[in-house]
Amino acid sequence: MKKKAAPKKKAAPKPKVLYTDGPTDGKPDDLKLIKGIGPKFEKDLNGKGIYYFRQIAAWKAKDVTMVEGVIDSFPGRIGRDEWIKQAKGLSSSAAKSAAPKKRGRPAKASTAKAAKAKSGRGPGRPRKASTTPEKGTTEWYFENVKRYHATADKAVVKKIQNYLGIALRNRDTSLVACSDSKEVDTVVNNWCAKKLDQSKDAGAANVASVCDEMKKDRFKDRVTFYYLCAKNARKLSAFK
Repeated sequence: MKKKAAPKKKAAPKPKVLYTDGPTDGKPDDLKLIKGIGPKFEKDLNGKGIYYFRQIAAWKAKDVTMVEGVIDSFPGRIGRDEWIKQAKGLSSSAAKSAAPKKRGRPAKASTAKAAKAKSGRGPGRPRKASTTPEKGTTEWYFENVKRYHATADKAVVKKIQNYLGIALRNRDTSLVACSDSKEVDTVVNNWCAKKLDQSKDAGAANVASVCDEMKKDRFKDRVTFYYLCAKNARKLSAFK
């Protein structure tokens, strides 16, 4: 009688490419090597279960949208800074370095020099630090405003930031919720009427216009919102 073939062993499940219960696939990658990710973003990503270049490299459009909704980042930054493209390159480099090296003759000196010249960095040259401004600074607010007004005046942004003061320290009060009628009335009465000298109707129309302009932002930064209201009311010069 023929012997029955032994049952095939089930293949081990592949590790998830988006979220894990922890750094389950060895030591976490240094996500700060991706331009645009600083220590804060790395900590935020780790907190959401993102530890490896291969995870970011596997993101699709829907994943990017989901991640932007759970980390404290400007909408669109992931695409502008090309996180996925960078992660693919870094993931590929990590895989190559982990592969066993073939024995052979050492590379010629001229080849090593050529590689150094091509990379533009020597072995001891440090990588440039991330240029992403820290949230809550004038530079951070200025960069956000420039998404809507490319020639924004930094001095005006600073004065609006100072005017809002302590309100910016709390997450809820640092944002404008256009779906909240009480919040809209607050902006109309306290900003458009008192500071921009607009009538209630004009202020309401101004706020509605800015809500529409910033509709792609799930979280509407208050400094940017107030700046755009002042711009629409042609009152930016009053803050210079």
